[in-house]
Amino acid sequence: MRRILGFIGGKASAGDVLEELFSELLGPGVSSEVWERLLNLNNLEEELENHPRRESLVVCLARCPDNFHALIVRCLETVETELAKKADDLDEAAETVLANALFVMSYLLAALPAAAAGVGADAEARETAGAAFMEKLWTVSGAETKPLGERIADSALRALFHDGFTVEEPDATEDDEVQEVDGVMPALIWQEGVGPEGSSQPKNGDMQANRVVGLQLLLALLAAGAPSAIVTQESSDDASVDARLSRLLIPDARPLAYLSDPSRTIPFRAELFYSLLSVAMGYDPHGFGLPYGGYFAGAKQEAFAHLCIQALGLLLQDVRDAALGKGDMSILLSVATKRPQELLISRKSIPEEEGAPVQNVFRDMLAARSSQAEVEFMVEGIVTLLGTVSKEKGSYLPSSMRLPPFLPELLVLVFHLTACPKFVAGACAEGEVISLIEGVLLAANQAPEHVDESGLSLIEAAILLNLTSYREVCVELDEDFDGSLPESIPDFEGTAADFVALAALAQANENLGKCKASKIHDNIVQMSLFTLANVSTFADGLCMEVTSRLFSLFERCVKSLQLSRERLGFASHLPILLEAFDNALQYRYGGNTNLAYGLMTRQAIFRDLVSLVPQVQCHIDLDKDGEKERQLWQQRVEMHLHPISMLLDATVPMLEAEVEKHEISNSDEAKELLPRCILGLMPPPHAFQMRHLQRCAATHLTCEHLLAACLGDGPVCPLWEVEEAEEAEESQRGRSSSQAKPERPAPEARKARERSNSRTRSASSNRSKGSGGAKAAASEPSALPEGAVTGTQDAAGILTKSPERDPGDSRLADGATPNGNGQAGVPTVPTAHQESDTPSPKAGMDTLASQLQEAVASGVDVAQLLAQLQAAKAASACGQAKAACIPLHVLNKLPNIMGAKAAKAKSVPGGSLADLPSEARLGLAPEAASVQAAPPIRSLRGAEQREYTQEQEAAAAKIGAVARGSATRWQVKQDYHEAKRSVEGDPLEPPLLGFADYAQRNSSMPSVPDSIRFKVRDATKQNVLKQLGHTEDVSRWNTFEALASTLLEKVSGSGGESLPPGPKKQMSMAHLFNDEEVRAELETKAAEGFVARRQDHYLLGKYQMVAVPAMADYDSAFGEVRPGPQESPQEASPHQSWDCDGPEGFDGWFWVLHAAAPNIGESAQAEDFLAYSVEEEDVDESSPARTESVRSTVSTASRCCWKDRLVRPTRRLNEDLYIQDLRHLWRNVLTAMRHLQVEDVILFPFGMGAFLRHLNLNDDRYEDASSMRRLKRRIADELMHAIVDICSPKSKAAPKASAPFETRVHLCLVCVNPESVDNHNCFVEAAAARAKGCPELKEILQLRRNVDSLQLAHELAKKSGSGKLKVALLNGANRKLCGNHWFQSGARYAIDENLHRRSASLSRASLLVNFDTEPRPRRATQLQETVKFFSGTVVDLAKKMEPDKVSAVQNQEVKPKSAPPSKATAKAKAPDRRPFCLCGRAKAQERAEEQPEMVTGGPDGAVSHPES
Repeated sequence: MRRILGFIGGKASAGDVLEELFSELLGPGVSSEVWERLLNLNNLEEELENHPRRESLVVCLARCPDNFHALIVRCLETVETELAKKADDLDEAAETVLANALFVMSYLLAALPAAAAGVGADAEARETAGAAFMEKLWTVSGAETKPLGERIADSALRALFHDGFTVEEPDATEDDEVQEVDGVMPALIWQEGVGPEGSSQPKNGDMQANRVVGLQLLLALLAAGAPSAIVTQESSDDASVDARLSRLLIPDARPLAYLSDPSRTIPFRAELFYSLLSVAMGYDPHGFGLPYGGYFAGAKQEAFAHLCIQALGLLLQDVRDAALGKGDMSILLSVATKRPQELLISRKSIPEEEGAPVQNVFRDMLAARSSQAEVEFMVEGIVTLLGTVSKEKGSYLPSSMRLPPFLPELLVLVFHLTACPKFVAGACAEGEVISLIEGVLLAANQAPEHVDESGLSLIEAAILLNLTSYREVCVELDEDFDGSLPESIPDFEGTAADFVALAALAQANENLGKCKASKIHDNIVQMSLFTLANVSTFADGLCMEVTSRLFSLFERCVKSLQLSRERLGFASHLPILLEAFDNALQYRYGGNTNLAYGLMTRQAIFRDLVSLVPQVQCHIDLDKDGEKERQLWQQRVEMHLHPISMLLDATVPMLEAEVEKHEISNSDEAKELLPRCILGLMPPPHAFQMRHLQRCAATHLTCEHLLAACLGDGPVCPLWEVEEAEEAEESQRGRSSSQAKPERPAPEARKARERSNSRTRSASSNRSKGSGGAKAAASEPSALPEGAVTGTQDAAGILTKSPERDPGDSRLADGATPNGNGQAGVPTVPTAHQESDTPSPKAGMDTLASQLQEAVASGVDVAQLLAQLQAAKAASACGQAKAACIPLHVLNKLPNIMGAKAAKAKSVPGGSLADLPSEARLGLAPEAASVQAAPPIRSLRGAEQREYTQEQEAAAAKIGAVARGSATRWQVKQDYHEAKRSVEGDPLEPPLLGFADYAQRNSSMPSVPDSIRFKVRDATKQNVLKQLGHTEDVSRWNTFEALASTLLEKVSGSGGESLPPGPKKQMSMAHLFNDEEVRAELETKAAEGFVARRQDHYLLGKYQMVAVPAMADYDSAFGEVRPGPQESPQEASPHQSWDCDGPEGFDGWFWVLHAAAPNIGESAQAEDFLAYSVEEEDVDESSPARTESVRSTVSTASRCCWKDRLVRPTRRLNEDLYIQDLRHLWRNVLTAMRHLQVEDVILFPFGMGAFLRHLNLNDDRYEDASSMRRLKRRIADELMHAIVDICSPKSKAAPKASAPFETRVHLCLVCVNPESVDNHNCFVEAAAARAKGCPELKEILQLRRNVDSLQLAHELAKKSGSGKLKVALLNGANRKLCGNHWFQSGARYAIDENLHRRSASLSRASLLVNFDTEPRPRRATQLQETVKFFSGTVVDLAKKMEPDKVSAVQNQEVKPKSAPPSKATAKAKAPDRRPFCLCGRAKAQERAEEQPEMVTGGPDGAVSHPES
C-alpha cells in the first residue's frame, strides 16, 4: 500500500523537504517539524533514487558531524519506536514512518568515507572526520548500555523479521506456541530450502519491498562508503593492479565482527542467513524453463535475489583473513598440501577441513549444512544460476535466455562454498561437479564493465584449485566433456579433466608475462599450475590440445633458465610443471601416449635442463636466505626431473632404432612403438600431493573489491551515487514548478563483455559513482528477444515502432542511419538535447492515452491531431520532409477510441494516415500531407523492356561475382575453422626420419582477431599514401582506391619525379626476372562445365617474377615491430617510418620475390585447371553417379551458381605437365634469389594451399586423400632437388665467385589444421629422403615450424646488419595484381594479402608495380615497361647474370635533387618520353608495332626510350 500511495505525493514535495533537511544539517540541527514532515513523505524513496544527494551528505558529515550523529540517533529512535509496535498497531502511516527512517539511515551510513585515503586537504579532512565519527558510533557513551552501531545492527535484523512489516508470524494460541529448532524459528524464514523446515511465509509483494529496505540498511552498515572508492580499470600497468587490489575498502570491520561473533546474542541472525541462502538458491532465472520465460520472471524478484547474494558475500567475509599474510599478497604461504594415500583407511572420501575453530558464525552455519535436502537444494541452485551462461550460448532461439546480473557476486559465494567439504561431497553425489566447473568458467568470462578482470580471474583460479583438491572431484572429471566452452579455450575432444587443464593452462599462459611485476598475476599462475598438478594424477589421457599447450609453457620456462642462470624468472615454475609430467607418467602412463611421445621428441631440452639445474645461482629474495631457497628449488626440480630422464634414456634410443628399422614416417605409427608399461624404466612412484587454498589476504581483498564494485552498480546503487551539477540545477528548477515526479526507469540490463586487454567505454550517463565522479555508469540497451517490437524513443519518451522492411532490401529507410555494425538502423528522430532521465515509455503511454480519451470525449478529431503532431515533429527535428511513424502504443489504443478503421493504420509506417476514414482526415494541413507521402522507387527500365545492354550485362555479372565471392569467403572461413578443430594425426618429427631437427619451433600460430587485422590494414593504407606523398586521409568518401588512382595519375604525369626519395630509391632496385625458355601460354577454350578465362588481365607471366625491397611493420601477431637496439627510444614512435633513403639505407630491409603458382583447385572454376587438364577419353557409363563427399559438400558455395554442374567431372589433371611447371617455378625462384646474392632464402609450401584445396571438384580422382598426398609429395620432391642443384656449394649452378657464397634456405611450415599438417609432412619426408643422397642438404635447409615468414625475414635482416639486402622472402602472388586486394576485407589468411597488410613499404611497391588497384586488360610487356619506368632492372634468367653486375645494382644510390624540376625542364630533358597511364597505354598516340627496348634504368631514375 505504501508503494501505491507513493505516486500521489504530499502537500510539499519530497525535494523541498530534503533541501530543508540539508540546510538545517549545516546549521543548528534538524528540527522536529522538518523531521516529522520527512517521515510522513510518501515518495521519499523515489526522490532519493532519482536525485541522489550523497555528496551533500558527505559535506554535512565533514562540517557538522554532531548534527549528522544526532540525525542518525533520531532515525534509530524512530525505528526502535516503530518496531516496538505489534502487527495490529502497524498501520499504513506507521509503515511509511518506519520505511522512511530506514531509508534516511541507510543513506547516512552510505555517506561514510571508504578506507582508502584521499588526496588533498579536503579529502584528508573528510577521512579524519569519518574516522572520528565511526569511533563515536562504536563507543558506549553516557547511560547507554550498547554502542550505537550495535543498536543499528540489531534494528536492521529486527526490521527484517518484524511481524506485519517483513514477515507474518503464525497465529499461536496458549496451547500451541511457535516452536523453535536450535534457537531458530522456522516459520520466520522467508522461503523453504536451507535451514529447519517449516517456513510459513506467503509471497507478498509489499513485504518483499520492505525486506529490500531492511537489506539496504544492512548493506550500508556493512559496506559504508566502500562502493564509492572503486577505481575503474583505466590503467593497464601490472603494478597498478596490485596497488588497486591490495588495500582495504571497508573502513570499519566492527559491524561484521559484531554480527559474525559466535559469542554474541543477536536477534534473528540465523533466520537471516537461512533466508538469504534460500532466496538466492531458489531463484529461477529461466522463467519456469520456457524459452523467453526469463523476460517475464519479474525484475523485482531478480533484484531481491541479487541483494540476497550481495548480503551473503559480505557476511561470509572476515577481516582477520587480511592479516594472515602480514602485508604479503602472495598465496604460497596459504597453500596447504595433503596426500590422499594417507586417507585410504578413512571412511570419508572427502575429509573435513581441519584447523583453527571458525570465528565467523556465518561460515560455521554454511559448513554445518549437512542434510541431503539442504545440500541438494544448494547444489541445484548454484548449478542453475551458473548454467544460464551455458544455456544462453547453446540456445537455438536467439536471445531466449537472460543472463542474471549477479554472476560476479555468485562466484564469490561459490568460492566460499568450495571451502565446505559437505557441499563438494554433495555436488559429487549429485553428479553436478562438471556442470559446476563449466558454469564457473563461463561466468568468469562474462565480467561486466564495473568488475576488475584480474580479481575475477583470481577468484576463478581459487575455485578451480579448491575443487580439484578433493580426490572425488578429480575422479568425477574422468568423463567425456560435451558442454560449452569459454572463448579462451579451443575446441577439443576429451574429458572434463582436459577441460579443467585447458582452463588452467590458458590462465597461466595469459598471466605468465605479468607475474614478475604483479603479485596478483603471480598468484593466478601459481594456482593454475597447482590445479594442473592436482588433475594430472587422475586424468586418464590428456588430449592433444592440453599436451601442446603444456609443452609450450614448459619450453617458455626452460628458455628463461637458458637465457639467465642468475635469475630464475619463469623457471621458478619448473618444479610444479615437472611434477605434473611425473604424476601423469607414474600414475596414468597407459593413456598418456601423447604426453610420453612429446617428452621423447624433446629429449634435448631435458638433457640441457639436467646440466643447467646444478649451475643455477639465483638470488630469489635478498631479504631471505637466498641459498636455502635455491637449494629447495633445485631439490624439487631434480626430484621430478630424475625419473623423466631415466625414462627418456631408456626408451628414446630404442624408439629411434625401431623407427629407422621399419622406416616409419607417421607419428601415430611411432607411438605404437612406445613401451606398453614403464615398470622398471622409472623409479617407484612418488607420493602424489594435492593442494588446496586456505583463507588468505589475497582472496579476502579481492572478494571485498568485487563486492564493493557490484554494490555500486547493483539494485541499491543510488546509495552511493552522486548528483552532478547540471542535474542538480535542473532538478532545482523543475522542483519549483511542479511537484509531480516521473517514475524512475527500471535499471537496464548490463551487457556482459568477454575479457580483453583493451575495451571501449560506453557513453557516460549524467550520474557518476564515487566522490570524484570518475566512474561513469554505462548505458546499454536492454536485452530483448529477437522478434520483439523494437523502436526508438523521442524526446517525450514515446516509443516509435520500427518500419518493417523486406530482409533482402539493402536500402536504408527514410530517416534511417547505418549503425555501428554496418547495418541499417531504425528511423530515429534526432533532438537538440537528450536527457538520460527521460520519462519511461509506460508513463508517456498512459499520459498520452488519457489525453486522447479526453479529446475524443470533447469531440476533437484525433486523427487530424496525430497527423499534425507527426508532421510538426518530423519537420522540426529533421529539418526536412521525413517519413514519420505513428507510435505503436498509441495505435494499440486507437481501436478503443476511433474504431476498427483507424486500427488499420498500425501496419503502415510513414503513410499510415492514408487508411484512415476520410472524415478523420478532414482539415489536414498540406504540409502534413506532403510529409506523410514517400516518393515511389522508379525503375530505370521500362515495363516492356526485355533486352539488356552490354553495360547491364556487365553489371549483372559483377553483382553475381561479388555474391559468389562473399559466399565462397564465408564457406572457406567455415572450412578453415572446421578443419582446425579436428586435426588428424601429428606432424612428423624430422629427427625421427633422419633429418636435422627444427631450427625453430612454436606450438601454434598466433590467433589474431579480425578487428586487429582490419585495424592494421587501415593503418597500412594510410601509411602507403603518406609515404608516397599523398596528404589526404582515407575516409568513407575518399576511399583508398580513389586516392591511389589520383596519386598514380600524378606519378604518371610527372614521369615518376613526384615520388619522394624513399619510394624512388626502392623502385629503382626493383628486378623483373624473365625467362626466354617460357613456352607460349596454352590457349584454353571453354569445356563442358568450365568457363574459359581471359589471358590479357595477367600482370605476371607464368614464369615471370618481380623482386622489390621491403621491410616489416608488424609481426606475426599483428603487433608493431619494435625498433632494434641501435635505435633510441625517441625514434621508436609507432607513426615514424624508417625509409631506405635515410642514413641507415637498407638496414633491416629484405627482398620480396613475387611469383605466382598455377591455380588448379581454388574452386570448381579454377582459372588454370583447363590448361593443365585433358578430357577423359574412356568414360565408364556403368559407373554410378557421383555423390557429394564431405570434401566437396563444404565447397559448393564456390561453384558457378548460374551454370549447370555435371554430376561427375569429365576432365583429368595432367599431373606430369603440372609438376613440370612447378619444377620450373621452383628453380626460377632459387635462381633469381641466387642472382640477388642473398644469404638467407625464406620459402613456404608454394601453391599447396588454396590453389590445391578443392581440386577434387574438378577431378574426382583426388577425392582420395592418398592421391592428393602423392601430388603434394611430388611438389615437395621438386623443391628438394632444386635446392640441391642450385644452392649446394658442389652444384654446377653455384656462382663462380672469388669468395665462397653460402646460402641458407629456411622453409616455414605451419601445423594448424589437417591440410597444413599434410603439407608439413610431405616436405619433411621429401627433405629426409633427399638428404640420404645429399647430406649437405641438412646444412643448407632449415625447417621452421609455425614460424611466420615475414617476421623471420625481419629478424634475419636485422641480424645481418650489413646495410645490404641479404635476405629474400618468397610471396605467393596473384598473377593479376601483386598483393591482390589487400586493402579490402577478403582473404584474411592468404599469404599475399597478409604480407602486404603488415608492410607499408611492400604495399606501396606493389601499388606502383601494378599501377592500378583493379585487374584490367594489359599488354604482354606491361610489367617490363613499368619496371623500366621506375629505373628498375630487367633480368634474363637464361643468360645467367654475373654477380658483379648484381653488386653494382645493389650499391647504386638515388642522388637527391635540390629542387624538383619544372614541367618545362622535364619536357626539355626527356622530349620523347611518353606519359604513363593507369591502363598501361600511353596517353599519346602509339602504334602497335612500337615496343620499348628492355634496358636498365640509371641511378638518377631517368629512363631512355627509343624514338618512334
